[in-house]
Amino acid sequence: MKRRSKPGLAKRTAPSYRAVFLTAVRYGVDAAVVFHGGDTEKYLGEVNGLHAPLLMHLAEEDEFISKPAQAEIKAALAGKSSATIYTYPG
Repeated sequence: MKRRSKPGLAKRTAPSYRAVFLTAVRYGVDAAVVFHGGDTEKYLGEVNGLHAPLLMHLAEEDEFISKPAQAEIKAALAGKSSATIYTYPG
């Protein structure tokens, strides 16, 4: 895995759920996968920085990310052809 000049940022992937989204929009990773997505809604103003493929997995009844927050995320990423969101029951 190649490293960028910024310590801790991987060229191919990014760590942790919130950090994955932020790294994808701020530092231009090749691709990103988000599991859970908690707090992502707080950073949706940066969605225009997303150019890499993004795959997000959300649980409908997740106690750490509300249904309104999930709806905000889905709406913000709906216009991004490189973003795919899977929602799971439970």
